[in-house]
Amino acid sequence: MTTGYVYIMINPSFKENIIKVGQTTNIEKRIKDLSHSSGIPTPFQVYALMKTTHYVEVERALHNILEKVVHKRVNAKREFFEIKPDEAYFLMQQLAQFIEDAEITLANEQIDLTFTPDKDAQHKYVKAENLTLETYKYYEFNKELYNQLKAELLKLHEGVQIVYKQKYVAFKYKTNFVDVVFQKQGLRLTINLKYSEINDPKHLTEDVSHKGRWGNGEVSMHVINEDCIADAITFAEQALSKQI
Repeated sequence: MTTGYVYIMINPSFKENIIKVGQTTNIEKRIKDLSHSSGIPTPFQVYALMKTTHYVEVERALHNILEKVVHKRVNAKREFFEIKPDEAYFLMQQLAQFIEDAEITLANEQIDLTFTPDKDAQHKYVKAENLTLETYKYYEFNKELYNQLKAELLKLHEGVQIVYKQKYVAFKYKTNFVDVVFQKQGLRLTINLKYSEINDPKHLTEDVSHKGRWGNGEVSMHVINEDCIADAITFAEQALSKQI
């Protein structure tokens, strides 16, 4: 069976609560085709993706919920809906529970691309690998704290890799096990586990399965100083152990 994607896209030219929901078998080409439209001055951005062989049925179901249940379709003939992206993402998550092969990714993790017009009015892809730590807002506020956390994460396994994403730094083995977002006051970590799987006797983590957030997994915690690092490593080790 063919694998495809159901996507939630946003566009800086639209109001914050206007999204596009559709399906495709080639997400990169779909972004390119949409962003070529002369009527839209800015490129589309992927907010969330569901990868599945049932992408046609999932798109239809998500459209039906948005249109008939929450009455959010902007135009009966178009795939635009008036709803906050994180609310649509929550609905996508609920559908994913009934789809055996569904894989959901938030915030462009799946394709690692930003789509931008070049000087000749053509389009090109800028790969996330071109990013550096200095690219991230608030990195300078947290440089020392991040370096301490990074050193401990790299000790967990010799196969741990660091990948710079558009909105966060990913620590991965087979796939991401911890994603780090720089914030004004500390670091926010997303642990790639279901919230029901985390062993957290101190209740330091948060269930973000119902929220929009950068990163992979349902578990989040804040690292605001070096005293938090030991607990963060404990959670990271739990996620990494699922991949080894």
